[in-house]
Amino acid sequence: MSSNCFIYEPYIYTQEAEYISERKLFYIERGHGQPVVLIHGTLNDFRIWQFQIESFAQKFHVVSYSRRYAYPNQWPGDGEDSNLTNNATDLAELIIKRLDLGPAHLIGHSYGALTALYMAYHHPELVRTLVLGEPPGMSLLDDNSKYSKDLYAIRENVQDAIRRGDMERAVRIFSDGVMRKEGFFISCPLTLELC
Repeated sequence: MSSNCFIYEPYIYTQEAEYISERKLFYIERGHGQPVVLIHGTLNDFRIWQFQIESFAQKFHVVSYSRRYAYPNQWPGDGEDSNLTNNATDLAELIIKRLDLGPAHLIGHSYGALTALYMAYHHPELVRTLVLGEPPGMSLLDDNSKYSKDLYAIRENVQDAIRRGDMERAVRIFSDGVMRKEGFFISCPLTLELC
């Protein structure tokens, strides 16, 4: 049985972002026009948008960046500082303000969508429009402490698996937890393998 792994097309890094709080985030820019910033989810990096970048770049100035601890950024710690507040601050300060993009169209998926939403709440002057795909917004509801506790437990277990070097277990825990169904990952019709 052969396995097919999705391999991202390699991008040549045209620029590196400036340091903010001693943090370096990688990004690519394409096109001209109104700014569009693409924000990836938890298990992705800037390359997840590769099939949208060139299309958007025909009419817009597109920036796709990798959030903290996402490839190819360094892992300078244990990941504890990769939280919603810090990721939203990175988006506002490092990407939008440093690259002089505001107000920008923000397109985010999953945790990237939540990051965009949170940043927009705190810095509405930096946002032209929001496109949010599957933001995990339940955690923002006041009366949903069980969901927040479950999400915290998932995060802790995923981080523990990553620290132990067991990436497959980390992806299984994350997938099962987000789908709220134990065994979801192994029940997928398509065999998923980590490359």
